[in-house]
Amino acid sequence: RALNSDVKEQYTRRIMQAYFGGERANRRHKPGRAIEAAHFEWELVGDYGTFRDLQRHRMVDAWEWPELTPHIGYDVPDLVCEAGMSERYVACMEASAALYEQMKAAGFASEAQYALCMGFKMRYSFITNLRELFHMLELRTSPQGHPGYRKLCNEMYRQLRGVYPLSAAAMRFVNQSDNLDELTRMASERETARKLAAQTD
Repeated sequence: RALNSDVKEQYTRRIMQAYFGGERANRRHKPGRAIEAAHFEWELVGDYGTFRDLQRHRMVDAWEWPELTPHIGYDVPDLVCEAGMSERYVACMEASAALYEQMKAAGFASEAQYALCMGFKMRYSFITNLRELFHMLELRTSPQGHPGYRKLCNEMYRQLRGVYPLSAAAMRFVNQSDNLDELTRMASERETARKLAAQTD
């Protein structure tokens, strides 16, 4: 007999949860390969260094990016401000942009990209399948991740969750915490040191 909509939704959730891996113990427990058939195209704006980090993902397709320019601008990282180095940072970025413009005006438009600091922003796009998204978003939001790509990947996750909540719900190891005491590589090194010390006791 025909199922009502609530029962259909319950069955759908149970089927998807089972295929996505059920109660995954860690982010290395991957969902089934059938979800590689679902593809998503993303357009991001972020700094050049973050772009290069994300570009390392092997199963991401159709990368498109322009030549690097200073025209979209840059952000001053919070840690730089906290260290009282924001004025020096801005001076460095502005000097980099000025050198870029000088080289471009002299006919060295391609070479001028090398004059730019990696903190300048760029707009780029790529396509990834759903299974790779599990890997990318759970890895790149981990506590050891750089704040630049953590921010972008958390925004990707929020966008995905808004349209495909069942798929996003299965990404149990996306880390959306903003606690800076926990979101650093130093925190990971401290934890490793603690475990090593416990082994020698």
